[in-house]
Amino acid sequence: MKIKAMLISQETPNVDINEVKKNNINLIFIRIGYTSYGKSKERMKDSKFNANYKKLVKYKIPIGIYYESCAVNKKEAKEEATYFLKLLEEKNLSYPIAVLICDMHSTIIYSDKNQLNLTKKEMIDVVLSFCNRIKQDGKSVFITSYKNWFDNNLNDEEIFKYEILIVPNEFNKLENRMYNMYKDNIVYLCSSEECNKLEIKLEKNSVIDKIKALVKIPLKYIKNKFE
Repeated sequence: MKIKAMLISQETPNVDINEVKKNNINLIFIRIGYTSYGKSKERMKDSKFNANYKKLVKYKIPIGIYYESCAVNKKEAKEEATYFLKLLEEKNLSYPIAVLICDMHSTIIYSDKNQLNLTKKEMIDVVLSFCNRIKQDGKSVFITSYKNWFDNNLNDEEIFKYEILIVPNEFNKLENRMYNMYKDNIVYLCSSEECNKLEIKLEKNSVIDKIKALVKIPLKYIKNKFE
């Protein structure tokens, strides 16, 4: 079983509540901040966060909050997490929070290293440094990345102690069709049945139970929608 969620940010179109319901999206993660690709690695607040947040609260759509990382070493990861925590200070932390690890920016145009070309150890160190900094503040965090990254460079028992959000590998492959945010920005919160396919060892249904408790998803959003 898995819960269908969507990622939104300043790069995505305005959310259409009717489309959210039509596409059986149970939960929406709003980007609150990100690190730029440039050599300065500037940390920034998402310009549409406040508008997206207010809209989803108004329509009582279950919300998560995420940070998009570009960290390539432990120091950068800790700095990102500290900035993320600062942005979260004003928000109700009954919402689940997540870090998105999927940086594949051009190393020719922007900074000379991205997360994709890190070694397995380097990537794991980055992710754990971010998550451990969040834990120091008494908060839990989901790790979000591509399925094939979890299969390969993030395939580690320390990573799988955290709850995860899986981005399908087709996330950036539009297959010669028009972009559709309600299909192309989807992630899945996985129960252990799904995670076991990735050799992830989690207590049965731990993610499902946790997310339901955290965001109090109304039954109308989740019944018959675990895929």
